[in-house]
Amino acid sequence: MKQARKINGLNKTLNQGPSTFKHDQITQALLDIEDTFDRALMPFILLEGIAKQIYEEQPLELKEITIGVKEKDWTRYGSTTFKMLKPDAEFSNDNVYLSIQGVPTMIWIIHRKYKFFDNPDFKWFGRTQFYIPNPFPLYWKSRFFIK
Repeated sequence: MKQARKINGLNKTLNQGPSTFKHDQITQALLDIEDTFDRALMPFILLEGIAKQIYEEQPLELKEITIGVKEKDWTRYGSTTFKMLKPDAEFSNDNVYLSIQGVPTMIWIIHRKYKFFDNPDFKWFGRTQFYIPNPFPLYWKSRFFIK
């Protein structure tokens, strides 16, 4: 049996098992995420299950949204603005955990340099575009080593 990752004192299983949130809920949460990061002037990259489903153009169905922000983009202004817009978020040095539109969302602060985050690709989703790792197959094989 797989052991769940422990994050900020919360025992959550990330994107494993049966889905709990459907396409419409995830779409609303993604648009809220995009608006928040746009206001904070920080680019972000979709990770894990959400990235795979958007890359493969599948209907969205997940337990949690996972995104990443490079450490150099997690600026003082951006993080302060983010905290102001999302005061209920739980912060640590490596991640931020919050609920957006009722959907659990994990934001990883990416400290190391990875080739697939240098020049992210983008995919259109609805009326906006989201960044995903590039090349995606390389990211997908090595996603568990990202810190």
